[in-house]
Amino acid sequence: MEEHLSQSWSHYDPSGLHLLDPILRSHAPSLPASESVLKIRWKDHFPVQINSELSIQKTNYEQVAQFLNKNWKIIKSHEAHDSRFLNAGIHPAKESYYKMLGDFFEFKLKGETVGVFVGTVSDWSSYYMRYAFILPQFQNLGFFKAMILQIIRSCEDAKVERVEVDISPSNSKSLTFYGKLQFSPVSTSISERWGASLRLVKFTMKKNEEHFQQLFCHGVRHQQHPSEC
Repeated sequence: MEEHLSQSWSHYDPSGLHLLDPILRSHAPSLPASESVLKIRWKDHFPVQINSELSIQKTNYEQVAQFLNKNWKIIKSHEAHDSRFLNAGIHPAKESYYKMLGDFFEFKLKGETVGVFVGTVSDWSSYYMRYAFILPQFQNLGFFKAMILQIIRSCEDAKVERVEVDISPSNSKSLTFYGKLQFSPVSTSISERWGASLRLVKFTMKKNEEHFQQLFCHGVRHQQHPSEC
């Protein structure tokens, strides 16, 4: 995942919403971009009940911002690498961007929020998984995998062609995790904000995946068993 969004929420103050341009507010779409552009029907896929105690629920910007602000010291201690790169800090345009384009989810244990997830539209055919954080003591309970699988299902049902995520090239744990879910590495980038990033894509349509493989994949492909190659 892109592991840097939490910096955008640092020192978040709900009262700062007055900084949003009132014109942007008045022209904000009634539906998030994922629903109005990509036609994803979140209400058909959420909430997710993982078991009797764990659930994933759709929420809003304010709730996610409140969680991140409340747990900022914990988040910062687990994302120390952020300090190497340029932090633009909080800005009214960022709030506008996420309020207008973001999709927000909460990981809940017995009704208490223990983590959050944020996604955005990438383009007219792609959905981008931008950020996730789960408090350390509640990790490895199955929240994250359940979330990713439900995002993929939601995009498949809406005929969204690609689900995208960025990770650090050195994050072998994430690379293995996404590889098992048949994400393909498609590109790399380097920036002053995030450093080196590896873009992974889950193709939801077989023809697109096969076309990509024919163009760029040689030898044994992770999507196939060696006997099929």
